[in-house]
Amino acid sequence: LKAVWSKVKNHYNYVVCAILVCAFLIRLAFDIWVPGGLSLDAQSYYKAALNIVNGVGYSDYTEAPFLPFYFREPLTSYSIALSAWIYKIAFGIEHLDYPSSWAIAEMQPWHQMIILIVKTISSLLQLAGLFLFSLLIRKYTSKKAALLFLGISAVYVPLVIYHSLLLR
Repeated sequence: LKAVWSKVKNHYNYVVCAILVCAFLIRLAFDIWVPGGLSLDAQSYYKAALNIVNGVGYSDYTEAPFLPFYFREPLTSYSIALSAWIYKIAFGIEHLDYPSSWAIAEMQPWHQMIILIVKTISSLLQLAGLFLFSLLIRKYTSKKAALLFLGISAVYVPLVIYHSLLLR
């Protein structure tokens, strides 16, 4: 093990990058192969995001009058709205309709794409947090402890699932 550790220690940054790339690919594969559905909270955020993009304000109502949405913090809705705007700009769609079903597999492809973009952003943010935490571990303990933390976090199933719980 000493010989292996000496090689890892010499290429520490490459090993960290490899672990983070593997962790990202695991999360992306999970998002693609386990689409699931949207919880009630997620549905409210998604409706509010589509309303923002369609220009009717921050509301979770799908018909007029679009009453203001007071019960949720807007940050998550705005991240979905940003993804939806990117989608509108990329494909030139004028108006985004509401999904007919909240099961992701039954949604229209553009809804699925927006949700996948948001989940990808979520996984990147989670990995950035894990990386920053590993830097703290490295500073106050050792490189071994930081790599161990990153390696376990990369494949730890609850973390892989949690990033995919959209809008929590």
